[in-house]
Amino acid sequence: MIDESTDMTHHQQVSLVIRYTDDQFSVYERFVGFERASDTSDEGLFNLMMKWLKKVDLDIKYVVGQCFDRASSMRGPYNGVASRISQTVPIALYVHYNGHILILCLVDVSEAVVHVRNSFGIVKSLYNLIEESSKRHTVFEDLQKEAGIVSITLKQ
Repeated sequence: MIDESTDMTHHQQVSLVIRYTDDQFSVYERFVGFERASDTSDEGLFNLMMKWLKKVDLDIKYVVGQCFDRASSMRGPYNGVASRISQTVPIALYVHYNGHILILCLVDVSEAVVHVRNSFGIVKSLYNLIEESSKRHTVFEDLQKEAGIVSITLKQ
């Protein structure tokens, strides 16, 4: 399963999850990677997936299924990632990823549940407090440097 989304810094992030079985047919699901994608074309995403599969020492010939959302770069019938996988491994069945709808539902629920909504509200207030003052922002960046945390610019 590959999914892409735009993060708060307006960069495309891509994640890969693999699902597999052992000899007793117990099902496992593992997160493989999450990284910024400079090329979100079907070819770029396919190459990124191949890089990740190589990283975890998994030969694509063992892929029997693929699962993506409805984005054309993922499921295009002639040149999407799904098509590229099917050309490489003809038995790899494509299944539409309905989990994307679940994520949208979770966003709606997070706005409806008071404690979750309040938690996000506190984070937003803290962000606004730091960003309203260049002095506070500088202190915050200095604290991140001292802690060895890479500082990134966040947008609301």
